[in-house]
Amino acid sequence: MEMLYKIVYGLQIVSAKDGKNNACVANTLVQQSSDPVKLSITINKSNLTHDMIMKTKKCAVAILGEQVKFDTIKAFGLTAGRNVKNKFDGIECIKTKYDFLLPKDGVLGYFVLDIVETVDVGSHTIFVGTIAEKVGLVDGHPVTYEYYREHIKPKPQLPKSKNVWECRICGYIYDPEKGDPEANIKPGTPFEDLPEDWVCPICKHGKEDFVFVGDNENKKVQLEVEKTNKIIKGEKVMKKFRCVVCGYIHEGAEAPDICPVCKAGKDKFVEVVEKKWSCTVCGYVHTGENPPAKCPTCSAPAEKFVELKEGELNWATEHVIGIGKDSPEDIQKDLHANFVGECTEVGMYLAMARVAHREGYPEVGLYYEKAAFEEAEHAAKFAELLGDVVTDSTKKNLSMRVEAEYGACAGKMDLAARAKKLNLDAIHDTVHEMAKDEARHGKAFKGLLDRYFK
Repeated sequence: MEMLYKIVYGLQIVSAKDGKNNACVANTLVQQSSDPVKLSITINKSNLTHDMIMKTKKCAVAILGEQVKFDTIKAFGLTAGRNVKNKFDGIECIKTKYDFLLPKDGVLGYFVLDIVETVDVGSHTIFVGTIAEKVGLVDGHPVTYEYYREHIKPKPQLPKSKNVWECRICGYIYDPEKGDPEANIKPGTPFEDLPEDWVCPICKHGKEDFVFVGDNENKKVQLEVEKTNKIIKGEKVMKKFRCVVCGYIHEGAEAPDICPVCKAGKDKFVEVVEKKWSCTVCGYVHTGENPPAKCPTCSAPAEKFVELKEGELNWATEHVIGIGKDSPEDIQKDLHANFVGECTEVGMYLAMARVAHREGYPEVGLYYEKAAFEEAEHAAKFAELLGDVVTDSTKKNLSMRVEAEYGACAGKMDLAARAKKLNLDAIHDTVHEMAKDEARHGKAFKGLLDRYFK
């Protein structure tokens, strides 16, 4: 999830009109094409602005600069248009083509778009439009979402109650003592007990975008504990312990004497043993006490998961070298014949590829090379079935090939010498070069053998 926060965004205000004017804050403006120029803006379906654009097929998008005030962001980004009569009350505005309103504060310029295409992407809709109007107002640096979070957004004032959580997107603080009445969350409901489909009442992001902050005192304690944990990592075997009272997770060689959050004793901590489950359909790995009800990748049910335990893995199946050795004689004979045939086809196809390239048919040559590679794979599989020219030991295979390349180098050199005596220069030159190749292969194999096994 943290990787999503490394994507760089700018901030914009998107304005629409359907009877009344409305606007929201977005960070999704993108130029999609240059001929013709098309821009896109992506809006959450829960926003009133979304519904207005969907109906009218028009909108205005203002580029915000670093000088924008938080009050402007708050007015259009942290206030629901369905809950207020007019977001623009008391705000100095700019009027664009089609009578859209935009706040004057912090706006570097704006585009007015005629929407020509919409794409449903789940929680949001992508609106693609052509430019009906574009206006530059002032120079300045466009504000990025990171700049907004670091320099514009006020630091949240934490409630006095413990176990509070902050939304990383908009800064909303969930206080268990208050709950979320609009979502029927009663006061006294811990964050851990919120429904999985509960979303931030401000920006509509889910629970996964909240971080635990505690109260000021506990937050300092937690930071000190995390600092201590980081120091001892690498010196001792790290384990995880969970406080059964408040859910605090401690990393260390052993459980702490006192929980830094709820002050429970050491006896209230239990070691967290994280199990791993592998989906036998697609290979997705899930960490948790039990497998998921449904694989998030391929939708396979829980019974398709197997637990991954430490130690030796028992593979359901794998290739076995020489598995065809004990087959009937006629089967072995055909396996040998096919191995030789596939090897022959490799050389034949590569030779045909060379001919095709020389004649100016590179596409034909490339396909011959592709076919040669596939025939080489066939030959490799026949070799594995037979187990005559390959073993299940990389060390032994390297040793065998060092000796084989040594002999092949000598044999080709002898052939080249005999061809030279008969003035068969083309044969000599080609085979002589091959002999050098065999020497290079053999020395490379010898180097690998010495490096890894001696």
